[in-house]
Amino acid sequence: MLQRFYGWAMDKAMHRHAMAWLAVVSFIESSIFPIPPDIMLIPMVLAAPTRWFRIAMVCTLSSVAGGYVGYAIGYFFMGTLGMAILDVFHLTEKFYAFKPLVDQYGVWVIIVKGATPIPYKLITIAAGAFDFDLLQFTFASFIARAMRFFLIAALLWKFGPTIRDFVEKRLKLVTTAVVVLILLAIAAVKLPEYFSAMPVAPMGDAAGAAVSGQGMDMGMGQFFAAVFLGLLEGLTEFLPISSTGHLILAVDFLAVPMPPGKTFEIVIQLGAIVAVCLLYWRRLWRAAADFAYDPVERAFVRNILIAFFPAMVIGALAYPLIKRLLSAPEVVPVMLVLGGIAILAIERMRHEGRYRRIEDFSSGLSLKIGLFQVLSMIPGVSRSGATIMGALLVGVERRTAAEFSFFLAIPTMLGAAVYSLYKNWDVLNFDDAGIIATGFVVALLTALSVVRLFLSFVSRHGFAIFAWYRIVMGGAMMVWMLAR
Repeated sequence: MLQRFYGWAMDKAMHRHAMAWLAVVSFIESSIFPIPPDIMLIPMVLAAPTRWFRIAMVCTLSSVAGGYVGYAIGYFFMGTLGMAILDVFHLTEKFYAFKPLVDQYGVWVIIVKGATPIPYKLITIAAGAFDFDLLQFTFASFIARAMRFFLIAALLWKFGPTIRDFVEKRLKLVTTAVVVLILLAIAAVKLPEYFSAMPVAPMGDAAGAAVSGQGMDMGMGQFFAAVFLGLLEGLTEFLPISSTGHLILAVDFLAVPMPPGKTFEIVIQLGAIVAVCLLYWRRLWRAAADFAYDPVERAFVRNILIAFFPAMVIGALAYPLIKRLLSAPEVVPVMLVLGGIAILAIERMRHEGRYRRIEDFSSGLSLKIGLFQVLSMIPGVSRSGATIMGALLVGVERRTAAEFSFFLAIPTMLGAAVYSLYKNWDVLNFDDAGIIATGFVVALLTALSVVRLFLSFVSRHGFAIFAWYRIVMGGAMMVWMLAR
C-alpha cells in the first residue's frame, strides 16, 4: 500500500501541475496521508533549481494549512476519527507520550518534532486533542516546517543531483541538523532563564539592575545571548532584511537584560563594519593613500561622505525619536513586510545600470542614495536594503549598489555607535563592555564569511528571495506577538 502511494506521489512530482499537486500532498499529509511531501519536493527542486525557494514555500504553507485539519480532528473528533488515524499509522503510544512533553516544554516540542521525520499528523492531531493554543501552534508549525523544507531545498539547489542520495538516504541526519539548530535556539532562551535565577552578588538596587542591565556581572545567560546576537548581526547586517530589526526582535524574544539605551545592538554592528574594512582593505588603503593627488580617489571618498551626510544630520536631530522606535518591537514586523513588498516592486522594474563604479557617481546621485538611507532609521526597513534599492532606482548596477552600501555603512555605523556611546556613557559599566565585546567579535567573524557570498548571490539572482524572506518573517513575527 505504501509503495503505491509512493509511486503516485513520484508521478505527480513530474506532472505539469506538479506545484499544485505538491500543495495537495503537503496539505493532506498533515492529517491523513502517509507519504511526506519531501518525496515530491526533492525531484521538483532538481528539475527546476532556480525555483527552489518557491517550491519550499508552497510546501511549507500547505503543510501548515493542512495542520489545521489535523488540529480540528484532534479537537472535535479525537475519540473516533483521531484514534482511528493514529491506530492505522501505529502512533497511539507516541500520542500518549506527547502530552507530558507539551506540558513541560510547550511550543518547543512542536517546533522540534515538526522539523523531524516524525509523522506531522501526530503533532497536529495531538495539539488539537490537548487544546494547545492555536496561535502558538501556527507559529511553531510554520517555523518547524519551514526549517525542514527550506534546508532540504537549499541543499539541493546548492549542490544539485550529487547530494540527492545523501538527502534521500539520510533524511534523518538532515533533519537532525535542523533539530540541533532549534535546540541551540532553545538554549539561547532557556539558559538565560536558568542563569538569571542564580544568585548574583548585590551591586546596588537589584530591581533596577534586572531591568536595565546595570550593575550585573556577565553571567552565562548574557554570554550565550551575546554570542547568539553577534551571530545574528553578522549574518544580517549586509543583507536587505534589517539587522537592527532582527536584533530588536531577538532581544525582546530572549528577554535577557542587556546594556541600556540599545547600545549593545548598535555597537556590535561595528563588528560587521570592521569585516568590510578587512575585506576591502586594499581599496580603502588606496583611497586614503592617493586621496591628496588622485581625482578618482577623491571622488570615491567624496561620494561616500555626501551619501553619509543626511543620516548624520537627521540622526543627530531625531535621536530621541529613533531611540523610542528602537524600543518598539511592534514596528519591526510591519516594516519587514512593507519593505519586502517594496523590494519585489523595485525588482520588477527595468534597471539600466548606467553606473558601474562608485567614482563615477555625481554628487547629486550620492545625495539621493543617502536620503534613501535615512529611511532605515525606522526599525525593520534595513539600512542596506534602503541604500541598495535606492541606488537601483537612480541607475546604479546591482553589484556596485551592494558595494556602495558596504562602504557607506562604515561612516554611518561608526557615527551611530560613537553617538550612542556618548549618550549612554554615564549608565554603562565595565561588565557591559564584556557583553558588547563578545557580540562584537562574533559579528566580525560571521560577517567575514557573508559579504562575498552575498555579492556573488545578488549578481546572479537579484534580491527577490530576500523580499520573500522579509514577508514571511514579518508575518511569522506578527503571529508570534499576537500569541504571546
